[in-house]
Amino acid sequence: RGRGRMKEIDYSQFYSLENYLFNNITKKFEEKKTLSTEDFFCIIIWKSNRAKSKIAKKIMNVSKKDLNSSVEELIKDIVNSKNEKDKLKIILDKWKFGLPMASAILSVLYPDKFSIYDYRVCDMLKNFHNIKNLKSDKMTDLYFEFLEEVWKNVPEKTSFRDKDRFLWGKSFYQGLKNDIEHEFKVEREDK
Repeated sequence: RGRGRMKEIDYSQFYSLENYLFNNITKKFEEKKTLSTEDFFCIIIWKSNRAKSKIAKKIMNVSKKDLNSSVEELIKDIVNSKNEKDKLKIILDKWKFGLPMASAILSVLYPDKFSIYDYRVCDMLKNFHNIKNLKSDKMTDLYFEFLEEVWKNVPEKTSFRDKDRFLWGKSFYQGLKNDIEHEFKVEREDK
């Protein structure tokens, strides 16, 4: 009595994590400028499931707080950064994320401003493969050059997310065709 019933979670929304991220989390973040720890780790798991415990440990080591408080502090740092470059730099410098994960987080939170730094996309651009290994300032500058190239290379798509999907898909398909052409580099026993 007197207590409201908790809203039942539609667990099927997590089946397609990318759809959940860009249809739900992005909208929630635009409205509230914050994320739950669950939603933050949905981004992490989507980008690299195997990294989730390392990321949890890393952010708690930086903030010296529990996991929920650490995520809250990280998101506040991003929100309070004055521009796109500062948003990226705070994740790289203070929070010690690598460029691929930092760009994935920012791509979900600010899909009109960021795209995911991924080796497949670099392959399609024939450039930018090693920027993830540079010092933060140079990495940040080159990442924004990477964004310009992503934007220019797929003129028929109108969003960073669609451009990213196109370039990733093209890389995947070309790799698959190459693997089939070379019979997956498998030696046959009947030779």
